[in-house]
Amino acid sequence: MSISKCDRKLIHLREENKTLRAENESLRKKVKDLEEKLNTNSRNSSKSPSQDPNRSRKGKTKPSGKKQGAQKGHKGHARESVSPENITEFKDI
Repeated sequence: MSISKCDRKLIHLREENKTLRAENESLRKKVKDLEEKLNTNSRNSSKSPSQDPNRSRKGKTKPSGKKQGAQKGHKGHARESVSPENITEFKDI
């Protein structure tokens, strides 16, 4: 190879090196920004706790086999009725 060819090759490689270094720097910055974004949670940002990654979620409860509401044999609780003779005052709503 002649000296002029080597010089042109060297100039080309230096330009390519400069371009690659700039690209490398921008990619490093992008990775850093994305890592910071991944490390945010409800304690160190304004995110709600439901948006936290890897949070424990409650599993579905297993059915107990009982029906909803009061079970058989349960003594109910209710107010006793007042006889009309004991009523002293009526209020309109």
